[in-house]
Amino acid sequence: MKMKSVLTSVFVSVISAVTFSVDAGEEVRLVITPKANTVKSEVATQKATPSMSGCVPTPDGKSSWCIGNYTIDSNTKKSVANDVVTAKSVHRSSGMEIITLDGLGYDAREVAKALTEDGRFGLVEADLEIHQKGTPAVNDNDFIRQEFYLGSSNESKLGMNVIEAWEGSNYFNDGEKVDVWIMDSSFFDNKDVIFTGGASFSTTALEKDGDRQEPHADFRPNPLSLEQGICNGHGVGVAGTVAAQMNNNMAGAGITNNVNLYAGRVMTCGIGFMSDAVNNIEYLLGKQFAGIEPYSGNPGVINLSIGALAEDGCPEYVQEPISRAISAGWVIVASSGNETMPAAHSAPANCEGVISVGSVDKDGELEWFSNYGDGLDLVTAGDWIAAPCEEGDSQFACFWDGTSFSSPLVAGLATAIKSMTGASPELIKQALKATARGEVLGSSCDGSRCGTGVPDVMAAIAFADAVMKGEMNTISFALSDTDTCEQSWFIDNFGASIPICQLYKATFLGGVDNNNGYYELVSVDSGTGWEDKSLQVVTTSEYGETYLLNVDIETKDYGVRLCDTAGCSDQIVEMNIAGAREENRPESCKY
Repeated sequence: MKMKSVLTSVFVSVISAVTFSVDAGEEVRLVITPKANTVKSEVATQKATPSMSGCVPTPDGKSSWCIGNYTIDSNTKKSVANDVVTAKSVHRSSGMEIITLDGLGYDAREVAKALTEDGRFGLVEADLEIHQKGTPAVNDNDFIRQEFYLGSSNESKLGMNVIEAWEGSNYFNDGEKVDVWIMDSSFFDNKDVIFTGGASFSTTALEKDGDRQEPHADFRPNPLSLEQGICNGHGVGVAGTVAAQMNNNMAGAGITNNVNLYAGRVMTCGIGFMSDAVNNIEYLLGKQFAGIEPYSGNPGVINLSIGALAEDGCPEYVQEPISRAISAGWVIVASSGNETMPAAHSAPANCEGVISVGSVDKDGELEWFSNYGDGLDLVTAGDWIAAPCEEGDSQFACFWDGTSFSSPLVAGLATAIKSMTGASPELIKQALKATARGEVLGSSCDGSRCGTGVPDVMAAIAFADAVMKGEMNTISFALSDTDTCEQSWFIDNFGASIPICQLYKATFLGGVDNNNGYYELVSVDSGTGWEDKSLQVVTTSEYGETYLLNVDIETKDYGVRLCDTAGCSDQIVEMNIAGAREENRPESCKY
């Protein structure tokens, strides 16, 4: 048994054991550990070695298993069935012997039990089949290099819990298919990235002083650009970060394949104009272009791994269509930029409603190239991002860096959230920011330089789902969660000093404290909407729960929004006030 203990200690951290079972007629593998039998006599107690030889009938009595050297004599014939199978020795040592037998329809455990109970062979056990633990979630060649950002947040500061979310959602295929537009350039044909469609909106001239291009239906690089050798596959890499095919033994894996993936060429090999990206957005909103079929898809997710210096803020010609797109249901994600400057100076990331994404390293420190500060919403891995870059069917990924590849990571998460919950763009942004892990950020991120932190897709999905069900933000009677005995005790002991039956509890985000700012509870005249002039701030709190007097649910609607040092979000989430209605008044307060 010593050898068994040693083996167990060696393998326990890297393998798991699974019982080896068989179908009828299959061979079973057993381990025999000889056990000395104790023979008692009047003179002394002595040890006798097991015979290690003989035959044992099967439980149904129709066959027998025979082990070792034996002779079927007249006596043996009486106890051995007609059908006999003989064990084959695989390995023998002083501590154990490994044998194989035809199971005769019995599994290894049943055979081992019969042989052990016979008593002549010592301890017989099934030889357990072992499997490597931690099998990759997908078989893509470079997937192992993606685990530090797609894997567990318990194992990596940059882990976004994508792999764990895959396990509970069939790789997000349990949700609805989402349209995803990658507005970029250099969309090579690559078998790892399957586009549903797309178009080119680039008007960049192909030659100096040449004619500008016209929008057209082919999103692939212009042949002349390819001849010049200036296209690097940026667009196909960004697209692959979101949705590269899984389990095809190629390159890396995208975050989700439950998409209709579209390529919008808004640059020519990395050079272009913001108005071309605007035209692509306008196309999704119904604008028609000669030679391009009208868009017939549904609002989904847009990724913009592009940027331009805009120190005066987001240009109006960019902000206006972005606002309309968000209102129509599009989630828009953009890279913050690689200029090591304030993120508020880079468009379109600085446009209102856009999710702006920067980069941090494996230690949670701001990457040297990443833009930062006000206007930055989230940070993710920004180096060693495995994604395609070449034309054809390359079996291996390229490794990209820059906020251009942090952005599609978040776009992939946003796609998963939209797929699984159907949440609005505003709620998806709020869910990602509210559940991001700020505690993993390093000192270079102090002072809100890195947004609210590294996103967690599982937490964000749960958050969005709970908000949509009205379970996250509530107003209820303060005594609602107590029984009548406790209610009476509170009233008897505090009723004289506190009007406890008129006390209400407001719960924000399920009671989670806002470590990145504070909550602002607001009210507005019922039925007028959050834009109404009657909007008033009721209270502010950094805590997930606060208590209120004089709640007026008959004439007021209540909502909550997130605030930080940069100000308050324009997105106000309505509070569920069902728990504050008269029919839900605590029993002890009904007098």
